[in-house]
Amino acid sequence: QAQLQESIGSLGQELATLKARFPGLRERIEASRKSIVVVEETLFKGVVVTLGTLEYRVPDAGVRKMILKAREGLIMEAGFNFHDRPVLEFEAPADESTEDQTPE
Repeated sequence: QAQLQESIGSLGQELATLKARFPGLRERIEASRKSIVVVEETLFKGVVVTLGTLEYRVPDAGVRKMILKAREGLIMEAGFNFHDRPVLEFEAPADESTEDQTPE
């Protein structure tokens, strides 16, 4: 039991350190102009969508079929039509190799 208490104390300290770093790290994140969230069904109240440092808090009524985009320092809302879906493009970050790596 002493070992368990020691582990809990150690993990608590690590968690406190990480929580203290979070605000500073979050300020360094910027939303890309390509940042997009496609809501094909429903986002429920209480959900917070974060694009970089921007936040979209879902209203109490929730939202259905919506597109959220980061533009001009704001999160813009647009309608979503299932038959006219946006094309999502994914790119590897510039500093990551695209070669397959085998785990050691």
